[in-house]
Amino acid sequence: MSATSYVDHKLISFDEFRDDINQMKSQLDLAIKNLKKKTDEGDTVAKILLYLLQGLFSILEGEKKFQEGDFKGGALAFDEGEKMINRFQRMGTGFSVEYQQQAERLDLFAKGRYAESLALQQETTFDDKITQLLEAKNSYTLEAEINKRLNEYLLNYNARARSNFTQGLVDRLKGENWLRKNRLREAKQKHLEAYRSFSIATYFNPSYRNWVQEQEKLVNNTLKRLLVTKAQKIWGQAYDLSSEGLFLASSEKCNIASKLYKRASNLTNEPIESKIWLATYYMLQSSRHEAQANESLKNRNDPAQAAHYFNLASEAMEQAVTSYPTRGADQASRNRWAVQQQYYLGSHFNSQGISKLDQEDYEQAITLFEQAQQIFSASLKTAQDIEEKTLIKLLEKSLAEAKGYIGMCKTVLD
Repeated sequence: MSATSYVDHKLISFDEFRDDINQMKSQLDLAIKNLKKKTDEGDTVAKILLYLLQGLFSILEGEKKFQEGDFKGGALAFDEGEKMINRFQRMGTGFSVEYQQQAERLDLFAKGRYAESLALQQETTFDDKITQLLEAKNSYTLEAEINKRLNEYLLNYNARARSNFTQGLVDRLKGENWLRKNRLREAKQKHLEAYRSFSIATYFNPSYRNWVQEQEKLVNNTLKRLLVTKAQKIWGQAYDLSSEGLFLASSEKCNIASKLYKRASNLTNEPIESKIWLATYYMLQSSRHEAQANESLKNRNDPAQAAHYFNLASEAMEQAVTSYPTRGADQASRNRWAVQQQYYLGSHFNSQGISKLDQEDYEQAITLFEQAQQIFSASLKTAQDIEEKTLIKLLEKSLAEAKGYIGMCKTVLD
């Protein structure tokens, strides 16, 4: 009985991105049946070559399951494939270099996919996921070097794509872990690194493009949270500065915080959230102008300039109310801001009245104070209806002030 010559069997290469797995399995199945027949006839060469083909068949089974999301089934098949390949490597030392290199390449591919399959299983712990993915990356990197030596450019690209992809998964997992711990800067850095790795993987193989798009969303979401957290902190600083009478410093803080909210509004993919952050931008712009108005009125004795800034504050707050979502759940905020907008408008007329009072134009001053009084009175009623205690106190004080100025002017005219 003549022995099988392995050169009679074409060396089968496997491209997981471009080959039809079912078609390859059918071809392999026929070859395996032929080799099993020869093995039964005592052909030792056929027996050794059979391990290589059976290993590749198991790898194809694993790849099919892997692509379907069956990572447990995939891991079992890749593990079996690796064992068969290893048998060929131990027993097939007499085969040509090309066969040895192909076996080594398939062995590294199976090792990488096996580790990747373990990492992608839901019950795998965070630390084990990282460990398995780094093992997969190492296998794919070594595989890429073999493909390069073989001048298998497409297979080299495939391996390099997988190597970068697994590194991207490592960084993504670390980013999500930092995010859960509210360590936003660290999360941002890791998600950016993941985005870079996925982009490189896509350069080598476009099939990873969806991962780049998904990672971009994660980067934006992390950056959005970072921006909002920073904005809230600066907003708090602005409030403290205003309470201390440091209005210009408070105004600058409001301006910085507002711009952070605007950037967050542009980053989010949620329409409602985008509207809220944009409305908050306008609201903080109104606070910025309010602080400038208080600086002009209280520290510089310039009521005309204060009137200008209160008018800007009113216009900005009107935009905030218009931008805010119109859902029922958001009506309370819209109502509160609408009252605040009217307070700014009333303060605008009140400051103009003070300016006319300083100029001893008492009749014009009375007209302006009466406009302010009317606005403060109507706004106070609304504030009482919605039970906004802070605004109620503010408007009661402003209303009393406007009435006091009216009485003062009438006394002078009498």
